[in-house]
Amino acid sequence: MLNLKFLISCVIIVIFAIVYSDAGDGMDFKGQISCGAKCNEPSFAHHYYCCGDGFNECCIGLEIWVIILMAVLTIISII
Repeated sequence: MLNLKFLISCVIIVIFAIVYSDAGDGMDFKGQISCGAKCNEPSFAHHYYCCGDGFNECCIGLEIWVIILMAVLTIISII
């Protein structure tokens, strides 16, 4: 039963990762964002966005699939 729950959770995570994966606005051809200063390159698990006063600072954010994965793994470990 636990294997079925895990399989369903993995399928849901993959669906969310496909649906919510996008290039984003304001990115150049390398996937970098310019917010007054050029942000670092994003990875498969995180991205950068403009924040702060005047939106001139780079802030880091986790991809939605990483957040969902952490939530699903937490729920599975509790069950």
